[in-house]
Amino acid sequence: MSKKSKRTIRQLQERNQALFAEVEILHTKLSSAAQERGAVARELETARGEVHHLRPRVENLEGLNERLTLMLSNEQALRMKALPPPKVGWFARLMGRRPQVVSVSQG
Repeated sequence: MSKKSKRTIRQLQERNQALFAEVEILHTKLSSAAQERGAVARELETARGEVHHLRPRVENLEGLNERLTLMLSNEQALRMKALPPPKVGWFARLMGRRPQVVSVSQG
């Protein structure tokens, strides 16, 4: 075999070793990415389970919030009705006006 052929074979062997090392690195990176994907998938599934568990509680709290808001509105209406009528100022008496009372409807 000639020197040129031996050199070409050696270069091809070195290139082959470099490519093999690169394939090993890529294989390691791919394995790592697959493990990370699995971990993320498990976290996502856990989060979905928590959302599924918490959704009824949130809906319950929303209903409770609506009921409390209605109760507060009713309480405020009752307190407004219990207030003494506003006094009429001397200018309003002079002009013959009566104070306007705002009524709060319950509903």
